[in-house]
Order: sequence, then C-alpha cells, then structure tokens
Amino acid sequence: MKNDLIFFPGLFICLLAVSCTQKQMEPIDRLAVVNRHNITNTTADSLNSLSLGNGEFAFTADITGLQTFPGVYARGIPLGTMSNWGWHSEKNPGNYNLTDVYRTYDVHGRNVDYVHQFRAGDMPRRGPATEWLRANPHKIHLGLAGLHLKRKDGKDASVNDIKGIEQTLNIASGILESSFVFEETPVRVTTVCHPEKDMISARIESGLIPEGRLGLKLTFWPGLPLWAGFGPGDPEKHETRIVWQKPGQTLFERQQDEDKYYVLLLHPNAAVKESEPHLYIAEPDKNSNVFEFSCLFSKTMTDYEPEAFPIVVEASLKSWEAFWLGGGAVDFSECTDPRASELERRVILSRYLTKIQCSGSLPPAETGL
Repeated sequence: MKNDLIFFPGLFICLLAVSCTQKQMEPIDRLAVVNRHNITNTTADSLNSLSLGNGEFAFTADITGLQTFPGVYARGIPLGTMSNWGWHSEKNPGNYNLTDVYRTYDVHGRNVDYVHQFRAGDMPRRGPATEWLRANPHKIHLGLAGLHLKRKDGKDASVNDIKGIEQTLNIASGILESSFVFEETPVRVTTVCHPEKDMISARIESGLIPEGRLGLKLTFWPGLPLWAGFGPGDPEKHETRIVWQKPGQTLFERQQDEDKYYVLLLHPNAAVKESEPHLYIAEPDKNSNVFEFSCLFSKTMTDYEPEAFPIVVEASLKSWEAFWLGGGAVDFSECTDPRASELERRVILSRYLTKIQCSGSLPPAETGL
C-alpha cells in the first residue's frame, strides 16, 4: 500500500506532462490575456474610480477621465493625486514625541516601553500627543486636475449633466479612454501617466472648446489627515502662487506649514488665469476642438519641462508592454472550471494595481498611494 501511494501521484504527473507538452511549446499571447480584462464604466459610481500610475505616483480619475467631480467620489474611492514624496506634517503644538506615548509593561521581569494609543482623557499630555502623532506626517493630495465644464446657462456642470458614458481603462497600455455627452455635445478625454515622472497628460476633444465652455481647472486643497488626503479646509492655511508664466507653461508653488512643492503645467494654445484662491482655469484657444496638457508634480523646482501628450503616450506604451511581456504569465482560457475566468481577471488586475501603487522606492502602504 505504501508503494501505491508513491507511484500513482508520480504516474499522474508524468501523464499530465506528456499530454501538455505540445501546448506548453506554444507561447502565451500575453497581451491578449491582459486585454480581455480591460475595465469599463458606463455610470458614475463612487466605488468605480480608475487609477493610473507608475509606482512612485498615482492619479485617480472619475468618469470624465480627470478629476472633475471630487465631491461625488469623496466617500467612495477618492480622486487622488499622490506621490511617494508627498507628505505633510501639521505644526506640533506641544512638541510631542514618541516618549509621550510610551507605556511600560512587565515582560518576563523586565520593564519594557511600548508605544500605546492613549484616549483623549488619559492624562493631560498623552491623549493630545497620541492624536497628533497618529495623524502626522500624513499623505497629501497634490492637486485636482478636472474639466471646466460650463452649461449653456453659464452654471458649472454637475455629474447629473453627464450622459452616454463610455469609459475604458486599457490595462495593457495604461491609457484611460473616457467619452460622454454633455448637453448633446460629445466629449472625449484620453488620459495617461508618465512611466518615470510624477506627471499626467491628457487630450481633450469636443465641440465645446470652440464655444468656450470646456477647459481645464486646477484646484488645490490643503492636505489633511483624512481618508481622501485632502479637504476644502481653511484657504488661509495654505498658499498657492504662480512663480512664473511663459507661452504655454505655468509654474505653481504650493506651501502648507513648512512643506512646499511645485506643479508645472504645460498648456499649449491655452491661457491660465486665477478664478479664485487655489483655483486656476486653463482656457483653450477657440480655433480648435482639441486641447492637450501635461501636469508635472515635483518636490523641488525642476529644470526639465513636462513632455507633450504624444510623447507621454509613447513612453507609456513602451513601459507597459515591457511590464506585461516580462516575468511569468498564465493563461486560463482553456480551463473548463467556471471560476477560471474570474481567477485570471484577479491575477491581471492585481498585477496592474501592484505596478501602479506598490512598485516604487518605498514599501507600499496598506492602500497604496
């Protein structure tokens, strides 16, 4: 009986290897496997926002392909723009440090200090120290890049004005294609993230541009220790200013407490103006129904310029192709188990999320960037 138990598994593996030899010699069409799991959206769902990224930087968009309606997604998957260097610490009112939240425990006869979460009423200093240390430093939202959509009556568009939504995230290329109809006029937005820089780029196509009813809006809110990483907050507690402008480019400086960073916007054939504090509008030339822009986020003032949309697209295509054609791959298409397709989908999407959220220079947080 003992010999039988050893023999039969070995025989099974041998027969399986013989039966699969011919199939194993055929290479997997990796891109076909990836492309059958592209993600599509046809409604505005706060739990179905889609992200682009490169491991160091991530940008999450709504159904317009940009970050046009952040309030709609605030309680779902927020529309974030975050980088590994994007952290903020509020002023430390009590000069709190870890020793303020130590609690001594007897460990096998030794007194050992451990960090402890004290409650608000636990001693005068320890409660506030716990609250401040748990919240700081925190990730910050670097800025919202959304569509500036105006209705015929002059009011700002709402998400309910967006009809005919067709949005696809092409997993193989990292390109987000979004199309919809606004007051009977089609709008198409193609969004892409640079594979090596903290930069997003987009191409906007619509007959609304010559009408002066479609542009780009950049909104800067303070970084807060909240789920979304930002919120309207007090406009006096952070600063946004234009450092310089030249044809087709604008450099913004952002400061909150002691933390500072820069945003360089490439906006050919468009004029940028301040609409209100921390809100800027890029109005495209009315002689074309196409507007392209690139937005580069940086911890320091950089010497290089953001790359134009076609260059970013080409870089993204090459980077993602190298990613999907490298490493291991598995094709479940010929499996007869009804669960196989779902398992394959989860493998592909998990790899995509790992690439955009967890492949940077820092260990990934629980929820990525």
